[in-house]
Amino acid sequence: MGLLIDGDSLIRTTNLPAATTLTVMGWFLFHSGPVDENWETPFYFGGAAGDTGDFLQLFGNTGGFELYNNVGGTTTGSAWETDVWHHLTMVRKGNGTGDILFYLDGVLDITHTTGVLSTGALEIGDDNFTEQIDADVAAIKVWNAVLTADEILNEMQTFLPKRWTNLNCWTPGVRDTVDFLDYSGAGNDWTENGTIAIGGGPPISWGAAVPMALEVISAVGVEHLPPDRAHTYQHQPIMAH
Repeated sequence: MGLLIDGDSLIRTTNLPAATTLTVMGWFLFHSGPVDENWETPFYFGGAAGDTGDFLQLFGNTGGFELYNNVGGTTTGSAWETDVWHHLTMVRKGNGTGDILFYLDGVLDITHTTGVLSTGALEIGDDNFTEQIDADVAAIKVWNAVLTADEILNEMQTFLPKRWTNLNCWTPGVRDTVDFLDYSGAGNDWTENGTIAIGGGPPISWGAAVPMALEVISAVGVEHLPPDRAHTYQHQPIMAH
């Protein structure tokens, strides 16, 4: 199960990761894509208005994924496709040459130049120019940290985060109602732009609940999880820290 984002988006404008330590990832199944001189934007991190951030986009003309900003222009990577689940990760590790990265299914696909940009919004599924996706989305994870390639490969295997250090937001999207809460314990819930529906889910496992996960989820409340997920935590031992 996942979230259907079709002409809608999820956005956050507070408690965002630092501009030089951002990792955002999620599973996407695109139902359609842009055509001709049009774009669709899975990830946007930047200012609340105008051409002032970093964009991970699908471009209709080339049929490829692109990283774009008004400092480094555009770098194109692998082709995007519809009706197949793919894991997308955008990493921002600085304000210079080669400091923004795109990983497709855990493999580095684009290295791009960025700069000191306004960072007032993090958005899933759209940007400041109404370049909206039509996709099922799930297992959204955000860190105030630069994850390594090995960590990204690890995280794409499960809904449940494996790295809890510096986790800024975790929205699994697995409930039987539309749910865009943050289950990391940080309280960084998304705001819904439009009307998001229930969609399909990616071919990954939930993951084993570790003691740290139990403590963080307990702060949110097990009752917020789907009934078939809550027992994952209730049967785990609690370790003192």
